[in-house]
Order: sequence, then C-alpha cells, then structure tokens
Amino acid sequence: MRRALLLLSLALSACAPTIQQYQEPPWGDAPLPRPDEVTEITVDHLKCTADKCKRALVTLRRDGRAYRQELVGGTLESYSAGTIDSTTFVELAKALIGSDFFRRGQHDERDIGIISEQWVLSAATFCRRKAAEAPPTLAGVDWAKVMEERDWRRVSRDGDGDQF
Repeated sequence: MRRALLLLSLALSACAPTIQQYQEPPWGDAPLPRPDEVTEITVDHLKCTADKCKRALVTLRRDGRAYRQELVGGTLESYSAGTIDSTTFVELAKALIGSDFFRRGQHDERDIGIISEQWVLSAATFCRRKAAEAPPTLAGVDWAKVMEERDWRRVSRDGDGDQF
C-alpha cells in the first residue's frame, strides 16, 4: 500500500507544471500612464554611516492610505500609518509622469562606488511597476518633505500605539 501511494505521488508530481517567477516587463515603448492609472508611489531613502544604515520607506496609495517604515541595520524600528488626500496624490503622479521617470533605463550604467545615501522612487499602475534610482528632487518635488508631511500615527504589534 505504501509503495502504491509513493508511486502515485511520484507520478503526480512529475505531471505538475513548474511555475516560473514573474519578471516585470520593461516599460519600453509602452505609453505613459495617466495620473488616474497610478495606484501607488513609494519613496525609499537609504542613508549609511560607518556603523549602520538607516532606511525610511514611505508608500502612498491612491485610495488615501499611507505607510512609513523605518529600519536601522535591517531591523524594523517603527511602522506608522497616515493618509494622503487625492489631490496631493494626483499632483505627485502628474509630476512623475511629466518628468523622465517612466522613460529612465532599468539600471543606471554608472559606477556609483560606495553608497552613503540613495533615493529610489517606485510608481505602480494597474498592471506595471517602475522603480529607479532618482535624485531627492526629481520632477521638482521635494521627496524628503513628502515623506515627512503626512500626519503619521505609530502602529505596532505590542500594544504601543494602534494595532496592525
């Protein structure tokens, strides 16, 4: 009986299709998105000193939700939630669309050496995501200010703040 079950499981596993990891298609010649097609904007700021790296990751969503994670040395130090009004979100989306953000290459070809500070912007539409290293003032927007100007409330798992 065991042998029959083993042979049956081997036969079934041989027929199982292999799942290939999804590769995000390059933006290429795709038309630029409309502001109402942008669903999410993420700003990732990494700053390293000799002893540790700090990362602030802010996600702004078209539905009005906003999230901020702060990590030190890869450990989550704080998680906050906030809001973004629809007008501000659309203005940020328009600024990204009006810049060369969606037309940038997938990877910069330059040698950046040792990174002490890095800004990465990401924007998602209904069916694509574009991420690129960018200056903190891409498209005339002060992204550091955008990261700070939400009304953040700390969220935690241990009862210190709102639960998530």
